[in-house]
Parts: sequence; structure tokens; C-alpha cells
Amino acid sequence: MYSLAVDMGTTTVEVALLGADGRELARATAPNRQESWGLDVVTRLSAVGAGAGSGGEAASAGSDAKVGPGAGVRTGAGAETAATQRDALRNAGQDSILDALDSALGTVLGRVLDTAPGAASPQNTPDTTPNTPPPTPPNNAERYDTAQLTRVVIAGNSVMAALLTGADTAGLVTAPYRAPMGSELILNTGPLREAYPDADICVLPPLAAFVGGDARAAALACGLNQTGADDEMTLLIDLGTNAEILLRVGDTLHVTSAAAGPAFSGRGKRLLPSEVLTATARALHEGALHPDGLLDTAHPAVWVADSGVAVWRMSERVQLSQLFFRELQLAIAAVRVAVDELLAAARCLSPSKLRSTPTQVYVAGAFGAGVAQHIFTQLGLLPRDWEGSVHTVGNAALAGAELVARGAVADIEGSLHYLDLAAEPDFGKKLLAATVLAPR
Repeated sequence: MYSLAVDMGTTTVEVALLGADGRELARATAPNRQESWGLDVVTRLSAVGAGAGSGGEAASAGSDAKVGPGAGVRTGAGAETAATQRDALRNAGQDSILDALDSALGTVLGRVLDTAPGAASPQNTPDTTPNTPPPTPPNNAERYDTAQLTRVVIAGNSVMAALLTGADTAGLVTAPYRAPMGSELILNTGPLREAYPDADICVLPPLAAFVGGDARAAALACGLNQTGADDEMTLLIDLGTNAEILLRVGDTLHVTSAAAGPAFSGRGKRLLPSEVLTATARALHEGALHPDGLLDTAHPAVWVADSGVAVWRMSERVQLSQLFFRELQLAIAAVRVAVDELLAAARCLSPSKLRSTPTQVYVAGAFGAGVAQHIFTQLGLLPRDWEGSVHTVGNAALAGAELVARGAVADIEGSLHYLDLAAEPDFGKKLLAATVLAPR
């Protein structure tokens, strides 16, 4: 008997295959096939609402096909097209999980085959002649007894959970925003269910509109699901395309999210996600990049392309344009404002004895994995006096999903307070002020 933990990311799907004793047997990743409909959650929601097909092109959905507020609420031909797109996105997401699972199974089966008696002996090699084509091997899932996969636990942001199950996304498109919950997130159809019809498949419910089940899982992994001391703050920042920020103060868990976009991922830049922030800090240190986000065209490593866009030559392999730094600058600012506003809200709702800085700061997600503490403070993402409290914890959402797969309960103790950043006064001004890439 096996179980599977899944981190359903907007960009990448990561899975962990667990044995009957709960021991992790293999990990694997696969691209999220939903990227054909858009790189971020907003464009994928628009794709459902507008009836956009793979590649983002609008389908012929009739006069009521539109993008924006109200796009998820439709009738007639438009509703039929939206439902078709929901099915397509659902299937693409589930196929992505199967892709990653197949890779994990390949790792496990490879170990079994490598250690099997006579595995490498010539007599066990299939006989092939010029007139007889070799047999096509089945994929790893077909070589695996599907009845043995008894449990699947999926952690994803609110949009990924809705799209994965084919739930109605109207509440995520128009205010007041509401994420599908409970029975709305039952995965009872699609490629994953067809492949494993008897498995218990659990999609972890979101904490709030845009604070998803991945944040719930990460909270479990980092201990924020439990109540804490009234005078202490514990902060969790899950860096991703949709960044989620959680703050535990006593019996209250404060949560919010920030639309960071795909800038942290390094996609198309020959950078690993963990290298994006380090590369930006290096550009600042070497003087190629100014704190206002502009590349210095007088710097010897900066040149101007024919398009007129400045480019920093980090190495022979990696060259980063002004557009890259602008996108990252806005992503950092969005997370920074989210953290600051959440702390301010907690101080307003908590007793005066609350400490001035968090006791522990956990930075989760592949985008922050392996990044030195001083990088976060050098870029202004976190205050400088937090350095001694910052811990990078890798994929906390997957770690939490593993705990649930082993039998843990992902309930949140105490009360939950959701901060809607878009409703905060002067949010735009605060975001603009936070775009300075400098220690604070």
C-alpha cells in the first residue's frame, strides 16, 4: 500500500510517493500543463470565464464571452464553453499529477529492477532482430498495481484546487471573493480518478479566498496550525506565483496573499528559482542594477539590445533584461507590502505586550530554498533586524501534504483572520514605495 502527497503549484507539480510505513520512497516534479492557458492564476481564471482555449485564444463563445469581473457567471452558449474549458483545465492539471507520479514510480521501479536477481544479465534482455521491432514498454503507472495506491493528498492554492476538481470559479472572479470549499472540492472525475478509481483522493481546502490548501499544509509543516504564546509572532512566507503569508499570534492565525506573478520562477532565464533572488542581489552589489530597479547602461556588463532594452550579462550562459528586473521588483514589493500590512493588522488586534519582531520567520517554496538570510534583507524583502530569525524550509506545502497522507489532521487551531490587501487604503502608494531594492 502506498500514498501520494502532491504540491499542485501554478508552475510546477511536485509529488512525494510514500510507502506503507509512511517513509518517503521518491520525489518527482513535472510542469503544470495548465500553463497553456496562462502563466498565472488570473489568466487561467480569465480563460475559464472567456472560454479561452489552449494557448490563450478566445473561443467562439457568443456575445456573452468576456474577461474580467463577472466572467465566471454565464448562461447559454457561453456557459457551455466555460464548462468545456473547466473540464480541459481539470484534465490538464490531473494529467500533470500523473506525469510527476509516473516519474516517481520510475524511480522506485528502477531501484527494484536494479536490485532484482539477474536484472542486468544478457538472458533477461528481450530478443530483438532487424525484422522484429522491440516491444513498446508500458509507462510506469501501467506496470504498477493501481490498487496499491490507497490515498492521495493534494495541496494547492485556491485557484489550482478549483481548477483541478472542476469546481465553479465564479467566487474567485467577482467580489466578495470566495473560494470553493468542502464538498465543492471532491475529485470524482478526470484522468487521476480514472487511473486510481478506488483511491481516497483529498484536496485540502483553502484557508481563505486566495490563501489555499497549500498554505494550510505549510502551516501544518511549520507548526502554525497550533496556538502560540500571546506575546510572540511566528511568520510563514510561501514564495510562489501566488505568495501566501501567514502570521500566528496567540490563538489567531492572520493570513493574506500577494499576486507575485511568475517572476520568482526564473522561467526562460536559465536560472533555478532559488537563484533568482541571489542573482538580483549580485547585480545590485556589482553596481549593474540600481536600487530603483534600473540597469546602469554605463556598467561594463550591461548592454542595450536592438529593441532598446538594457540587458545585464551575468555570465556567458545567463543574461537578464530590464524587463526581468522590473517584474521581480514588483513581485518583491508585493510580498513586502503583504508582510508589513499583515504585521500591522496583527498589532492592531493584539495586546500591547506583543513583541516588535517575529520570533521565527519561515520562508517556504522553491523560490526561497537555499537563499542566504542576508539576500532577503539586502533586497528589502524583509527588515534587516530579522536576519537571525529567518529559516528557509523548502517545499513546506508538500511536507504538510505528506503529514496528512500519514494521518495528521490539517485543522487550524483558534480563529482565522483574513486580510484583503486590495481593500486596504493607499495600497497602491504603499506598493510603489516598496519597490526600492535596498535594506530597510
